[in-house]
Amino acid sequence: MVTKKHIITLSKKLIAIESVASNVPAQQACLDLLEAEFGNDFFVKRYVFKGHPAIVFSTSKRKKVDVIFSGHTDVVPGGRALFKPKIVGSKLYGRGSYDMKSGVVACLCATREYRAGGGTKDIAVLITSDEETSGYGTKMLLDKHKYHAEFAFIPDGGNDTGIVLKQKGFMQLKVRLQGKSAHSAYPWDGDNAIVKAFKLKNLVEKYFPAPTKREQWKTSVVLSRVETDNSLNQVPGSATVYFDIRYVDDSHPKKIIALLNKYDGSKTSVEVISKNNIFYSDEKNVYVQEFAEVVQEYGKKKVSFVRENGASDAVFFTEHNIPATLYRPKGGELHHDGEWIDVDSLYTMYLILVKFLQRL
Repeated sequence: MVTKKHIITLSKKLIAIESVASNVPAQQACLDLLEAEFGNDFFVKRYVFKGHPAIVFSTSKRKKVDVIFSGHTDVVPGGRALFKPKIVGSKLYGRGSYDMKSGVVACLCATREYRAGGGTKDIAVLITSDEETSGYGTKMLLDKHKYHAEFAFIPDGGNDTGIVLKQKGFMQLKVRLQGKSAHSAYPWDGDNAIVKAFKLKNLVEKYFPAPTKREQWKTSVVLSRVETDNSLNQVPGSATVYFDIRYVDDSHPKKIIALLNKYDGSKTSVEVISKNNIFYSDEKNVYVQEFAEVVQEYGKKKVSFVRENGASDAVFFTEHNIPATLYRPKGGELHHDGEWIDVDSLYTMYLILVKFLQRL
């Protein structure tokens, strides 16, 4: 079996690479590091999607496999200190420790251990470097390059006692509003486009009230940006606003777009910037049940199926009718300066993945 020390050491090497969206050479360096470690144990295939590298480690040359492990090595930006990983007590700190470089390492180590032990099922580990910005790489691996599995696992959600089987759909909109410019000393001569933006926000929230706590499973519409090009002594004659929408019903995107289009008639235009569907897996699926049983055995705690407000690459598996789960070790401060993962829990996840594969 792989040691905890080895998983931590390799995780720290990955965390030290500043693989943010703008640093493609660093993204490539992450994949080079992984190929140097695991390349002799698997069939390896490299890809590039819109300039961002991806890699697939597989136990066979087949693209239709039994299980896919899906992960990413890109991270959100942070100060330079976050790329100097450190261990404090049982916690590994650093950018990507929790989301999700250490999870990628655990998946690869578990797959290698399974194969070394004589495992005969076909396993593929898909690793991309654009999840934090688009998820396009994973989508293309499934859509264009036809990777497929009976089950997929993504260490990018949930916790040590919660297995995610549902995530909200995701849509971002760009809305252009037209008013009338005027000198700010004579506001009665103008029609303030920023005021229109906030009236529009209030109108949308009348039909889709914002959730006030995590447990409320309802659609949220957030006004996330307002742009104008006027000077400070002008009533803005136009504005561009952006909405970030997380929806729980497939009918809601069309309803929201129709609501926005009706506002102020032809003076309003709506553009969909990006959109992902709702992620969903059936908890009665045999792979889902088997995975949950192994998690419960190792954790010795009651395991529950949960839903999350965020989005992930899991939705692309739903689009291909591949049941999937999200699960990860104890950790915290996701996308914050204090990001950490519990090293004991990380090693337990590695053991869980090995046992899960052995039971297939």
